[in-house]
Amino acid sequence: MIGILSAATAWLGFACLCLAMDRHQRDILGRRLSDSASRRLRLTGFAAIALGLATAIAALGWGYGAVLWFGLLTLGAAPIIALLSAWSSRAKR
Repeated sequence: MIGILSAATAWLGFACLCLAMDRHQRDILGRRLSDSASRRLRLTGFAAIALGLATAIAALGWGYGAVLWFGLLTLGAAPIIALLSAWSSRAKR
């Protein structure tokens, strides 16, 4: 259960961090968000990633929790990268 929660927070965190970038905003939303909205997305992204670390460490301790968290960060980033790549190539057409 902790693995699913940590993976979900990693995915949410990376999604928010990607949407905080101007290029991805234009690709996905078709427009640029305000600076305050980008700042909130960035803060939410970092908070979600930190929450994933905190839950993994609370459940498994520093050693195993950190290893699990790094692995889940990779698994959380991979679908975001694939979606952004597909979206970007579709937006160019």
